[in-house]
Parts: sequence; C-alpha cells; structure tokens
Amino acid sequence: MAAAADLTIDDVDDATIAVEEAALLLLEHGSSELTMTVQADDGLITVTLLGDGAATDWPPPAFEGGLAGRILRGVADEVAAASDEPRLMFAKASAAR
Repeated sequence: MAAAADLTIDDVDDATIAVEEAALLLLEHGSSELTMTVQADDGLITVTLLGDGAATDWPPPAFEGGLAGRILRGVADEVAAASDEPRLMFAKASAAR
C-alpha cells in the first residue's frame, strides 16, 4: 500500500503511528474488534478504522483535546471522527506529492 501511494519511510512511520493511536482510542472506548480499510493511490493513503463499541459519547475527549488526538493530527494530514459510530479516518499524503 505504501508503495502504491509513493510514501517515504517517514510517511510510513507517521501512518503507522496514526493507526496505533486511532486503534487505541477505539479500544479504550469499548471496542473489542476493529475493522480497518486502507486505500492508496496518487500519493495518498487513506485509512478508516471502525470499532464495534457503542457510539455513546463518541468521539471521546481524548480525540478532541487529549494527547492521542494531538498525535493523530501531528502525524496525519487529515483526521476525522464520525459522530454516529466509533469510526476514525485519517489521510497521509506523500512528502514527495
């Protein structure tokens, strides 16, 4: 996937950190299983993680103002949380783009 999006090693590291932080947010919010979808093309990788937990109080405060949210925004170019289900999306563009 990283090759299809023409990501650099640093871009891949950033995307890996973003996946870990997003997964932790979902797991800490009550999900026990996660589904990840990855799309890559034209210098951009887009990752969506969906948890099986309840949408109650989603997104969590840790996403809005906590360290996890700041890390996600620091390593990804675009970050969004669904308001109706425990789902996080982020996009990472190639530095070469």
